[in-house]
Amino acid sequence: DPWDIEDAFVAAGVKLAQGGANARTENAEWKAAQIYFAGSRYESATAQRYGNMVMSQAEEFQKQLFD
Repeated sequence: DPWDIEDAFVAAGVKLAQGGANARTENAEWKAAQIYFAGSRYESATAQRYGNMVMSQAEEFQKQLFD
């Protein structure tokens, strides 16, 4: 159910894993974010900007959690 928050988080995680995020490298997570946003057009400039924003936010979360 896409309107159930738990289902939505699980679905997002599955989609990101299928996009390669489960490799647990910065580049793989960046590419997975782009695929999440743009599908097969993940190499577009717009998808790359989205990937950059996601990775920037992830870096900020890491700092707040572990610094």
